[in-house]
Amino acid sequence: MFDASIEVRSAVVYGSFTVMLVILPVFFLEGLAGSFFRPLAMAYVLAIFASLIVALTITPAMSLLLLPGRSDRHRESPLITLLKIPYRGVLPSLIRRPALSVVALVGLLAGTLATVPYLGEEFLPNFQEYDFLMHWVEKPGTSIEAMDRITVRASQELRAVPGVRNFGSHIGRAEVADEVVGPNFTELWISLDRDVDYPNKVAEIQGIVDGYPGLYRDLLTYLRERVKEVLSGASASIVVRIYGDDIGKLLQHAGRVWDALADVEGVSDLKVEQQLLRLRVDRRRDRRLDRGRQPVTGIAGRIRDGSWNRGPQRHHDGQPLPTP
Repeated sequence: MFDASIEVRSAVVYGSFTVMLVILPVFFLEGLAGSFFRPLAMAYVLAIFASLIVALTITPAMSLLLLPGRSDRHRESPLITLLKIPYRGVLPSLIRRPALSVVALVGLLAGTLATVPYLGEEFLPNFQEYDFLMHWVEKPGTSIEAMDRITVRASQELRAVPGVRNFGSHIGRAEVADEVVGPNFTELWISLDRDVDYPNKVAEIQGIVDGYPGLYRDLLTYLRERVKEVLSGASASIVVRIYGDDIGKLLQHAGRVWDALADVEGVSDLKVEQQLLRLRVDRRRDRRLDRGRQPVTGIAGRIRDGSWNRGPQRHHDGQPLPTP
């Protein structure tokens, strides 16, 4: 048993370290992707290393103690004896003609490379979940009534699909919502029965979603959407952020970036989202300074609930606001 463990030791060690080296580039990922994948890579490497230690120490000892019928006579299994017949017939020919071995190796490599274009290249797999959500974004300035008409029509079509268990939606955002969106934003949710033909049913739902041109739309499972948000900070796979304090210039630069990316092959669902204003307020100074005017915290609250706009100060219902 000791001789057997020594015989396979080098192969086990080299194989384990090769697997660890494959995962090494993950540790150099930056940003949210690195934060998401580095712990997984560390757990994977530690698991491989622990299995290597067990294979070199505990497994031989336990095999010696627990395996019955130990014998010094070595007998091959019938399967090994059967496999050696073609092996002994092919091996001498390859030894006498090493060029034949090289040709066979190159042929196998070429065949492997030929399959690369047919491999899946998605960063995230398509999880087979039965709960879906859809983001529909119309052009800025679209009214709630128009989005309501689109949502009602979509709900009628989606609920008519056999296997759709329920439907829900919300338009715009509430006063204290965590998503900074306007009335041109709608989120839809549907759930499917467990016994449906999953690929065909998803394709049917995707066809209904694609039947509403002129607006940004997607069809995602909850897990896929959350993972994409963790990786990029948004529901898109790639996000370009532009920072500044002038809304007009920000929109101009965003338009230039949009024009530059629109012609890139493979880019789809390209859109410009609204900007997020972040305020950090010193509440003590806010109360001391300018007591005759509305405090910054009050303005921040009105910005949060959608009642403050740059330029003419008007509430979302069109009524003028008092000047702070």
